[in-house]
Amino acid sequence: MKLHFDDITARPSYFTVKENSWHAEGDGCSFSGTANITASKLDGERVSLKGRFDGVLTAPCSRCGKKVSRKAENSFAYLVTTKPETIPELPEIECSDDDVNTLYLDTPVIDIAEIVQEQLYLEVPLQILCDGNCKGICPGCGADLNSETCTCVKDNSNSPFAVLGNLKKKTN
Repeated sequence: MKLHFDDITARPSYFTVKENSWHAEGDGCSFSGTANITASKLDGERVSLKGRFDGVLTAPCSRCGKKVSRKAENSFAYLVTTKPETIPELPEIECSDDDVNTLYLDTPVIDIAEIVQEQLYLEVPLQILCDGNCKGICPGCGADLNSETCTCVKDNSNSPFAVLGNLKKKTN
């Protein structure tokens, strides 16, 4: 869904975006839900854009690979402008909240779906677990350690700490 600045008035306009099949490329995440957007023109070059999405995020467990579903909801606000971004000459500056929440566009067209997708990417946690005690998958035999035991033979002879195991056996 794309909004042109000319279609937005000073009175708030409300939009609903249904994202039924959002997929993060390559990581198996999907989102099912809706986003409610409010847009209002502040002047000819600036638009206030506020939104909230609510739905279910489904992703593989980081340890065992089982599908995990969790509630995903967040709200966001942007100041969208076609004014050129002014970048100070200083090598390091501290960004204010206004700097972070300002979206600079080359053309006066807002891609709502892209903004919602960006917000969903930000909602995906770095590590998703099916259970806090998930044991994962054995790297040797591929057994799901949550439901079966590993059949691998433990060979620690190449370990630099194998000598310590021998010391423990002698002291007992």
